[in-house]
Amino acid sequence: MQVRREPAQPHPGADYSSTFVASPVHSGEARAWAAAVFGGAPAPFRLALRLGWRFGLRLRLDGSADLLGWPTDGDAAEPGPDTARLVAVGALVAARNIIERPPGELRWTTTVAYRSWLGRLLWTLAAPVHHLTIPWLIRHAAREVSR
Repeated sequence: MQVRREPAQPHPGADYSSTFVASPVHSGEARAWAAAVFGGAPAPFRLALRLGWRFGLRLRLDGSADLLGWPTDGDAAEPGPDTARLVAVGALVAARNIIERPPGELRWTTTVAYRSWLGRLLWTLAAPVHHLTIPWLIRHAAREVSR
């Protein structure tokens, strides 16, 4: 499986966005992929992610355990099996992960809206880690799904 980063596209209300595309992907709904990517990570990795999100970026994570606490976007229209939207808001940033399953691919878009200058600074430091982490998590989930 290949995972490539696509050029950033503007998203309404977002100060940052990144999209990673994995292919080929032949099965699985978007919500199941989100659970495999976040919930299927090795335990130490899951702990590091939750600590970074909660105490570094100060995100409120009170959603599903298989999504490492990321709540689904209750304000969005029901996306269906081809799209999942995860949203976490904190004092410093508001973050959204949009997982889409067009035919043969998995698209993972992350958007971040800065809520303060400190949020901008922290995300500037976290973004390079994000650029390494999401592709690795997608590849790891793909290996686990294909077993």
